[in-house]
Amino acid sequence: MNNNFAATTGAEPETAKRRDEITLDLNVPIEAALLYDQPLGPYRNRKGDRYMYTLETANGDKVIFVDAEVPPMIDRLGLTRGDRFRIGKFETRNGVRKGPLQWKVERVEAQNAQRPEPAPPEPRQQREADPAPNQTTGRPQATTATQTDTKAEPSNSKYGAIMFRCLVSALETAKQAEAHAAATSIPIRFTSQDIQGIASTFFIQAAHDGWLKFNGGSR
Repeated sequence: MNNNFAATTGAEPETAKRRDEITLDLNVPIEAALLYDQPLGPYRNRKGDRYMYTLETANGDKVIFVDAEVPPMIDRLGLTRGDRFRIGKFETRNGVRKGPLQWKVERVEAQNAQRPEPAPPEPRQQREADPAPNQTTGRPQATTATQTDTKAEPSNSKYGAIMFRCLVSALETAKQAEAHAAATSIPIRFTSQDIQGIASTFFIQAAHDGWLKFNGGSR
């Protein structure tokens, strides 16, 4: 088993009780996205070890318990948080007899792998170049009001949106850590100050990574 998987044992965690559990129909795969990179587990029962993934589905966040063979399959596909994939349990045949059930996992490629580049700003050549001479007088034409340069909108108008994303990421990180701690019999609870501290760390790192840039205008 890949050492990257969360190593926990015992009863199924409280997270499964708070969220709907996905029950797969045979030969009918579902499509979802990982809400976290790694599963929780193993959780042992009479059928063997099981692992719990939290998935983002069309009907909200749900959990799914899978056999021990599934995490290595997801790992080999390189699936991480936000990646979409199909997962299902299928019947097999050994001649006329039914064979063992088989798990199948496949990545769902995004329809738009690359986001379109933003449209370039309008050319300033007409505004920056010397005014063309009047064909009658030979003198430069007066600059019109439409040629007056305007200041670019400052990108700090997006600070609130980025801070919102940082707060959401901090909440999800805290929830995942609490669920993992509960499964290992070391319960912890994050306060609002803890969440604020985590979000501030994300925000500062975003600034270091160049997400926040001031492109002109007044602060």
